[in-house]
Amino acid sequence: MCYTSKALIIHINRHRDVRALDGFYFEIKGELMKHFKELNLSNELLNAIEEIGYTKPTEIQSQTIPLIMEGHDIIGLSKTGSGKTAAFSIPTLELLDTDSTVPQLLVIAPTRELALQIAGEIKRLSSHMKNVRITTVFGGDSMQRQIKSLKKANIVVGTPGRIQDHIRRRTLILKHLKYLVLDEADEMLNMGFYEDIVNILAKTPKNKQISLFSATMPKEIMKISNTFLKNPKTINVRSKETAPTQINQYFYFIKGSQKKSALSMLIQLYSPNRAIIFTNTKKMADEVAGLLMNNNLNANALHGDMPQDTRLQVMNKFKAGRINFLVATDVAARGIDVDDIDLVINYDLPQTQEYYIHRIGRTGRAGKEGTSITFINSRKQLTDLNQIKNKTKSEIIERTLPSKEEFQEIIIKNKLEGIHQTEIHPMAIKFVDSLRDDRLNDLGIAYLLANHIINETLEQYDLDNMSSNNVINIPLGRKQKVRPKEIVNAIINKININPKDVGDISLFKNHSTVELKPEHADKLIKKSKLRVGQNTVRVKIHK
Repeated sequence: MCYTSKALIIHINRHRDVRALDGFYFEIKGELMKHFKELNLSNELLNAIEEIGYTKPTEIQSQTIPLIMEGHDIIGLSKTGSGKTAAFSIPTLELLDTDSTVPQLLVIAPTRELALQIAGEIKRLSSHMKNVRITTVFGGDSMQRQIKSLKKANIVVGTPGRIQDHIRRRTLILKHLKYLVLDEADEMLNMGFYEDIVNILAKTPKNKQISLFSATMPKEIMKISNTFLKNPKTINVRSKETAPTQINQYFYFIKGSQKKSALSMLIQLYSPNRAIIFTNTKKMADEVAGLLMNNNLNANALHGDMPQDTRLQVMNKFKAGRINFLVATDVAARGIDVDDIDLVINYDLPQTQEYYIHRIGRTGRAGKEGTSITFINSRKQLTDLNQIKNKTKSEIIERTLPSKEEFQEIIIKNKLEGIHQTEIHPMAIKFVDSLRDDRLNDLGIAYLLANHIINETLEQYDLDNMSSNNVINIPLGRKQKVRPKEIVNAIINKININPKDVGDISLFKNHSTVELKPEHADKLIKKSKLRVGQNTVRVKIHK
């Protein structure tokens, strides 16, 4: 049964103190609706919602569902993972004419993965309803299968390009369309789908109801809104976005040349069962995945240049636990819904705070703790990360890589745990017996084999390139007209090292910073005073 906004208020008001708030949502005793039952949904929907495990509507759901049921066009400004799919699926399923076999709801999504996720969620929500027929349309999938399923579908979920293909073929007829959803609209624009979206909207009935969801509001979305939406209600929950509190967030300041070796180190250090590594480019995703596979890790890349069937296979393997490390770009990772991801690594710094929240939100789900790591390699990136930290109200703690010796101990410890869990191969017994014939006692054999295992294990890692350099602060800068060459000469003369061992030097107004290997930094700090040109100054670790 469908209620108007006014009727819904009257219905709920019999039981609670309810008032309309600015025409956007209902407030019950000073709080948002506490249960889906208060939305007066059908028993079929409520039973499905209960089976899924939803109890309290999210903020976007509390505000959106009544507005869509009343007939409003809406603009929902909210992050990924805030419950948008249920926010538009629940009211449209409530209003759907299930006796009809023509498309009434069209959902447009940026990627195949997200389209499949949306279709799956709608299927779960409609599990107790009869005659709800959902089909997905996207590139890389059988056109004949899609054409056949479109003949009876009353809900269509797809990507802009393939939807346009079906419209041109007249295999998707939209003249009876009642509801249209643009999900992650800003992402579709970033991918170059603006003209496709406009062309699709132009071929739909004028009296349809549109729900547009986006994390941001670029001018192209404003243009779409002004052209196609009718007096839309705007629901903005972006300002309340914060990073999930059950995620331990860290960052490492790592030189660009150290990133790959540092990644191998941190995977050993944190030992995740399942992790996602995010990169900003497809090329880097391939490179990092190749690095992990070369380290005998079960890894795969996931990005838009991969064939659609390959991407689907990779995602299914990751969800099933047959792939432990997924290296993905932001767009390709949309649609991954896995609860037991231990670790998220931002190999490249996310380009926006929305991407940061979206990425790290892949871990710490279902009440479990998670960990996120972000690689930083410049002062500008550190500034950008601080902005993300402030906007998301996150505590992102700096950590440093372990020393070469500490990491060796970690590797061997992990290797030892693996050995304890390994069954003894029959050939191993013969191998040890052959060593006994060489007049080695048991302890000698153990030392020999342990030495071989350790050397073989450590050879996989570029340990000399892994340890983070220390940054030394010298209280002389541009104002004192100090030059980098003078700093280099002062250091190599003081602690007798090779000029190549002096790392990056940065000059500021009244101080300079120098990167040195930890052992060289310790040696210089112990010397306390350093003569640079005509100045003698005290040096210290830069914070």
